[in-house]
Formats: sequence, C-alpha cells, structure tokens
Amino acid sequence: MNNDNERLSRIENKLDKLTDVVVQLATHNERIITLEEKVRNQGKRIEGMDKVINHNSKITWLIAIVIPAVVSYFVKMILSGG
Repeated sequence: MNNDNERLSRIENKLDKLTDVVVQLATHNERIITLEEKVRNQGKRIEGMDKVINHNSKITWLIAIVIPAVVSYFVKMILSGG
C-alpha cells in the first residue's frame, strides 16, 4: 500500500510539473502573439512614414529645380531689358 501511495505521489508531482510547463507555454504563446501584432503595427507605421518621406522628397526635388529655373528666367529677363 505504501508503495502505491509513493507511486501515486510521483505521478501527481509529474502531472503538476507538466501543468506548470503547459501554463508557461501558453503564457509565452500569448507574448509571441502580442509581439507579432506590435511588429505588424510598426511595419504599417513605417510604410506610412515611407510614403510621406517619398512625397516630401519629390516636393523637395521639385522646389530645388523650379526655384532656380524661375530665378534664372527673371534674371535673364531683367538683364535683357525685357
């Protein structure tokens, strides 16, 4: 009888340890899911910022080309007397 009680106790201890491991795995799974969501959201934010940067870059190049062209046109007009 004592032998059966010891065996049952060992089985219960192993089940307790397995239960702890399963709970830890579930917790880690939840953390991974949360981190994946955060990474996806950051990716979307980066894509949005990339679009803004590209748009601003185009505007900057446009300004860098148009302003000198306009200035040189007016300087040419003033120098040619027209």
